[in-house]
Amino acid sequence: MSDALVEAERVVKRYGTVCAVDDVSFTIDAGETLALVGESGSGKSTLGRLVLGLEAPTGGRCRVEGDDLATLPAKALRARRRRMQLVPQDPAAALDPRRTIGASVAEGLVIHRLAAGEARRRRVAALLEEVGLDPALAERYPHECSGGQRQRACLARALAVEPVFLVLDEPVTALDVSVQAQVLALLADLQRRRGLAYLFIAHDLAVARQLAARVAVLLRGRVCEEGPAEAVLGRPRHPYTRALRSAVPAPVPGAARERILLRDEPPGRALPAGCRFAGRCWHPAADGSCRDEAPPLRAHEGRRAACHHLEDPR
Repeated sequence: MSDALVEAERVVKRYGTVCAVDDVSFTIDAGETLALVGESGSGKSTLGRLVLGLEAPTGGRCRVEGDDLATLPAKALRARRRRMQLVPQDPAAALDPRRTIGASVAEGLVIHRLAAGEARRRRVAALLEEVGLDPALAERYPHECSGGQRQRACLARALAVEPVFLVLDEPVTALDVSVQAQVLALLADLQRRRGLAYLFIAHDLAVARQLAARVAVLLRGRVCEEGPAEAVLGRPRHPYTRALRSAVPAPVPGAARERILLRDEPPGRALPAGCRFAGRCWHPAADGSCRDEAPPLRAHEGRRAACHHLEDPR
């Protein structure tokens, strides 16, 4: 068993005939950020829910602080939930419109009986200040707050129970660019001060590169490239990761940027026997073996990648 704070070991999740997550393994140490990136439908959010124990895996194990979440008794799992929290993508949907911001932030304090009365009000005020909000905001309702304020309130609610691990499910996607930068800076600061571990789910590669030390790229439920963020996102080797990176706008208009066009073969619901990217792969060396034989994750240039043609420089 690993000494990591969070461990996913060959995790599989099926919904009927649909395989959302397939044989995914990773670890996250205390104080570390692992980013999961990939297009919509690649299994990122499902994997986040599995790691939190909100859904049970079809196969494999998810452990937090050494405990297999699927085997914990209900009472023990309830206590464990204090140690791991979710910060959702859509704060407007996550906050109860009938409750004030203060009541929502205090929810965990009530459930776990951590504070009551005046002590609870002081704790809520301190949490709001910690995430950069005026404590007076506790009396407002979600519709009276901006998107950035609502997202910070969701973060305060998650922090209320003193977690060690947060799943951040695209927490800045719905925010303006300037607000995104503020929230990312806040997340980095909280991580330094509290020693938090993050599973950061994103489709924006620039955001992932800014916050995460390591990155795993999901392709139709399976990791196709994984390693240090600078290696994977700065010098990607898998054709899918290279295609994702080519879709990111150049930082300077007119700057040279690899332009990749995918084959227009629709992916379909049935998973291929070989590489998950075979039907859309643009790589000149792609051949029949890509469709027939699944490539394993193997070490290459400072990361691991699953491609039969990693050595081909094209």
